[in-house]
Amino acid sequence: MKTLLCILILFGGGAAALPAAEAPKQELRALQLRFDRAANARDADEARRLLHPDYLYVAPETGLGSPDLPLAERVAQRLKAPRYATEDAEVRLAGNTAVVAGTFVVTDPKREPRFVERGRFTATWVRESGVWWLLAEQRAFNLNLEWVAPGEIRPEAPDAPAPAIARQASPAAAPVARAAARARADDEESRVHLGLLPADFAAKFRAYEPNLIGLTWDDGDEQFMDFTFSAMFPLIPVSERGIFAEPHRYPPPVRLWRRSGEDRGLRYGPPSLYFAGTIRAGQYIETRPSSPVVGKRFNPLLALRFWAKDAAGEPESEDNFLEFTLGHESNGQFIASEDRFFDQVRTYSDRFRGAAVARAAIPRDSLEYRSARDNISRGWDYVGVQFARDWDTTLPWAQGLDATVGLRARFNYFLRTGPAQGEAEEYNAWEDQPGGKRRRDVDGLSWRTTLTVGRPARGAAGAPAAFDWRDFVKPERRYAVTLTTGYAQPFRYTTVRVEAGLTLLRLLPVTVWYRHGYNSDLIDYYKADRSFGFSLTYWTF
Repeated sequence: MKTLLCILILFGGGAAALPAAEAPKQELRALQLRFDRAANARDADEARRLLHPDYLYVAPETGLGSPDLPLAERVAQRLKAPRYATEDAEVRLAGNTAVVAGTFVVTDPKREPRFVERGRFTATWVRESGVWWLLAEQRAFNLNLEWVAPGEIRPEAPDAPAPAIARQASPAAAPVARAAARARADDEESRVHLGLLPADFAAKFRAYEPNLIGLTWDDGDEQFMDFTFSAMFPLIPVSERGIFAEPHRYPPPVRLWRRSGEDRGLRYGPPSLYFAGTIRAGQYIETRPSSPVVGKRFNPLLALRFWAKDAAGEPESEDNFLEFTLGHESNGQFIASEDRFFDQVRTYSDRFRGAAVARAAIPRDSLEYRSARDNISRGWDYVGVQFARDWDTTLPWAQGLDATVGLRARFNYFLRTGPAQGEAEEYNAWEDQPGGKRRRDVDGLSWRTTLTVGRPARGAAGAPAAFDWRDFVKPERRYAVTLTTGYAQPFRYTTVRVEAGLTLLRLLPVTVWYRHGYNSDLIDYYKADRSFGFSLTYWTF
């Protein structure tokens, strides 16, 4: 009987203890919600009532906060942060210390989201004299952008009263299912905008020009596999707080928010110095003996870039900036004299035909002559300025889809003598080619107009629609027209390039392009011809 009584007391006491252990967790969820609402409403007095005197805030947009600042200044710093809507909060208790951790989404009641940023947070609370105080916060973005249809996300009203006790947390399976749905939703956009590289790489490196691999056909040349790699990274990042005052952050690849009636005036932040480089090469597979890889363009440069800001002082997308450059462009080859050129022609003749032939007997359209021309050295140093801007618009033939029109205008002045190249190497009279010109006659001024079409709204729970046969080939979202001409004789020698794309299997961004004019490559920059091709094209890593 005593044993039975002990068992009843034990189980009865345990059953009563469970609600008592859950009560502090629900109280902390309610306090976290109350603080988030106060911060989103920019209510400093209400936020201060919940903070410990040693409160510390650490987040990507502010860096490491200083505990030496007065509490009022630390609160003001916290209230400058983006508006965070907390999701999937979990509480862990350890005596008088508690950790509230979960995910959050950046949101704003005055904005209509196109893409949203998500991240994770950890908040540490301590209990003193029976009262919970927020001691520290740490937040980090996951760098994945998620497409959100207008009206799909709305934050809670900042002035809505917080309940004294939060509702019971969802079962553990619910956050896991929601996280999995978001991961599937994020994956497609992350492949398009950030690629598959780790987040720390994408935080330091950004594509300067599109990266691509494909096939190209040029008039007067054999077809070749065409590949380009381009990247930039910061040398001296500058922020509003000074040089190296906080970690460098690029603007988002696309505008995260769209505001109706927004004044997008020209406002720029402080400059940052970047090093950038672009390499292009072609491999002649089965079209020339030994399938050689021929370097076609090497373009290292220094760029002083001013990123644009919107009316609220927040960074625009990467397609909004003003930039000044000092660069070098060449094809990386070695022939700079007539005798050396014909020595190379005879070398190829001996390799291809098994015997060298006399100089006068070599036809200008022969394989060995064209191959030797690939080794002629071209090179220029230049100074330039580039302006990039985009505007939101709607498409009359596709109602409900957001679209962005972008403009990139560029002016490069080719130096006759530069610090890296020395004397410029252009067309030589001994090449005996028709139509030889200077580079500034056919290049230097460029305008690129791009139309980027937003994705349709997602289905329930943010998951993409089921795959069907139409997903094998779909029109891509980006279309572009580029006009290039020389600044010595503007619009006398003009090049036009048009691009359109297809998405294969929802994953592979294929660009189909056509060019008419000049600048097929640096060897034949002065020749008027045509080329076309297709490539896998990635605008960012």
